[in-house]
Amino acid sequence: MRACALLVGVSALLPSHKHNRAVRRRAADDESQNFEVVGSQTVSLKSQFERALVLQRAGDLDGALDEYRAFIDAAEEHEVPPAAYAEVRGNVGALLLKRGDLAEAAAELEASIALRDLATTRCNLAIIRMRQNDAAGAREHPRAGLR
Repeated sequence: MRACALLVGVSALLPSHKHNRAVRRRAADDESQNFEVVGSQTVSLKSQFERALVLQRAGDLDGALDEYRAFIDAAEEHEVPPAAYAEVRGNVGALLLKRGDLAEAAAELEASIALRDLATTRCNLAIIRMRQNDAAGAREHPRAGLR
């Protein structure tokens, strides 16, 4: 079951995460001038996703949640198709599951599945259903993920 949660520890050589760090976000890694001005540093959505993933793997759940949510906000602002970042919504759900926020995690995972059906997201939703003593729901999601 734990293999499904996508939360594997890694890097001890991370720069410290500051919640009040100001950045400018770019909608894509191309040379467009589509920036969100928030400060003095420029960060692409790809870089922001990678930073959130590193924080997630390092166990900084709150820092990763902040980065993923900032990513979602920037993606929405730049009209990135939601299906393109369904994995991010799934990662938010996995982090909320790890924190024990089952209702919020389930809502995030279901939203992710509605955008793009990913097996890991289904697996995490099955874990939530097991913790909620919903045997039918727990069986439904892994089966759907295998289709």
